[in-house]
Amino acid sequence: MNTVIKVLSGFVAGAAIGTIAGIIIAPDKGRNTLKKIKEESKHLSDEIVGSLSNSLRALTHAYEDKEERKEYENGKLESTAHA
Repeated sequence: MNTVIKVLSGFVAGAAIGTIAGIIIAPDKGRNTLKKIKEESKHLSDEIVGSLSNSLRALTHAYEDKEERKEYENGKLESTAHA
């Protein structure tokens, strides 16, 4: 789980650095460059929020599955497979 967070963080940081470097290096007026940076920042933040949301959903699902298995193993939850 810790590895997933590191990989995701590295990807996001690399994407941000690459996007900003590309915009700054590209020849354009300062006003247009700032507009592009703002647009790309918004796009990148939307991607980050989406990725974090998906990761949180996956972690929540895995936790719920683990808790359900514990309850089943402890005899608190009846199996639907035997019914």
